[in-house]
Amino acid sequence: MRARLAWTSGIAALSIAIAIVGCRGLAGVEDAFLIDDAGTAGASQGGSAGQAGSAGGGQGGTAGEGQGGTAGGGQGGEAGQAGMAGQGGAPGCKPPEQDCSGVCVNVKKDPKNCGSCGYECPVAGDFCVQGACMACNVPLQVCGDQCVDTFSDRMNCGSCGNACSDTSVCESGSCKQCPSGWVVCENNCADLQKDSTNCGWCQHYCQINNSCLAGLCAVEQVATCNGAPTSIGVNSMMVVHWTADGGTKGFIEADDGPSTYTAFQDAGLNPMALSVDPFSQFIAWGAKNPADSSWYLHGGTTSGSEPYGQEVFSVPIDGDPFETILLGEFVYWPRDGGSSLFRARTTAAAGNVEEMIGSLEMPMGLVSQASDIYVATATEIVRLPSTGSPPLNPYSFATGQNRPLYVAKAEPRIVWSNLGAPGIFGRLIDGNEDVQGVLINNDVHGIMAMTARDDVIYFYGTQTSTNKTGIFAVPAYPGSGPVPLAITSVQAVDIAVDDSWVYWASMDQRILRVSR
Repeated sequence: MRARLAWTSGIAALSIAIAIVGCRGLAGVEDAFLIDDAGTAGASQGGSAGQAGSAGGGQGGTAGEGQGGTAGGGQGGEAGQAGMAGQGGAPGCKPPEQDCSGVCVNVKKDPKNCGSCGYECPVAGDFCVQGACMACNVPLQVCGDQCVDTFSDRMNCGSCGNACSDTSVCESGSCKQCPSGWVVCENNCADLQKDSTNCGWCQHYCQINNSCLAGLCAVEQVATCNGAPTSIGVNSMMVVHWTADGGTKGFIEADDGPSTYTAFQDAGLNPMALSVDPFSQFIAWGAKNPADSSWYLHGGTTSGSEPYGQEVFSVPIDGDPFETILLGEFVYWPRDGGSSLFRARTTAAAGNVEEMIGSLEMPMGLVSQASDIYVATATEIVRLPSTGSPPLNPYSFATGQNRPLYVAKAEPRIVWSNLGAPGIFGRLIDGNEDVQGVLINNDVHGIMAMTARDDVIYFYGTQTSTNKTGIFAVPAYPGSGPVPLAITSVQAVDIAVDDSWVYWASMDQRILRVSR
């Protein structure tokens, strides 16, 4: 989804001369969670930030639905910012909350949505406790408008209103202090440095061997590559795809786990700018024609029986694409070093290429939101409609930028990084922020790959305060701190994320993943 790392104006393109090795699925877990650095990673730094992201994103649907919220939504406060997300159906609801008609609801406690959306407890006066309707009988007790277990409720421990401190839990009706350095995760004391169910921050579960060391989950090597990887994407079936340049032949490869590996061999020379439609399993990429080294845009499907993948179309294009995105029946791309944004139908015959706009200043990164496309140019983020007859009129979404190479959608914002400048920036999708955007976080620099999922941004870069380099996560809300997921100085070329994993293509010809 993210583009290959290349600049044609003032920035030297990265190149790698690495001998071709056979691609194969590998089940090995990295020997050290700090992939190539010794020592600890300071992983406990991001705990509260991760929670803040989920809280801000999850509560937004209620606060801002239609009106901008009554708790300061119009003032730019937390509720107002998150309220924007509610307009799109409350994305980012975190368990036990669910999206019930655009509102994040705790289905473990809500008697009108008990256990699932829309299920109302049939007996008047019943309470919803842990997703089940029940009368408030012993040992439960009515505290205000809630039916609670005073044996384990931290806010009503032993009796109504007796709240435990921030560093203690409720056991058998008494508050119990957690050991020094531990934190409270729900009603459990947790060592964020070692607890595989709360690794680095609460509710961060390590999926590989239940292993948590120094606040980091184990990193798994999914596969090695047929050459230098250039881009990566993942679909809704948790199948990760990547392009690799083997020097004399290009590859599109896929893996749905460390034991399964397939390859789309006929990808052309120097394949790059891979995009994956998560639901249709359609993929698009750019590559050179082996016969004359001219550039082509390719599209294909990864569904069906072996051989893996079937090419659907191939159209000649004027130069290499910096990045591609799939939206509806079209694939969109900018030419590297050019000034135009193009599109082609995913079922098009050769030659069916449209120039959407030709007056952009070095268009690079792309991301889509609803029916709009956001383009990172040399000095701004531009928004364009994906439909209509070219040429299209651009809207200056965020001005005063300095070569924003990476751009992503992280509800409720479009976010980006500026080349050579520290920090991640963003602006509310509805535009209700300063036109230059807001600073999401200033404790990061050297970002070389970035994507987003729901309201969380994932990137490869360096945390300034700790001088640690690797894969990080940060919620898309101003003031949130970066959370380390994996520490490695081997550069990530591209990064992708699904419901469970963060994947990245590493410069040392490996595809790696870590628990999201």
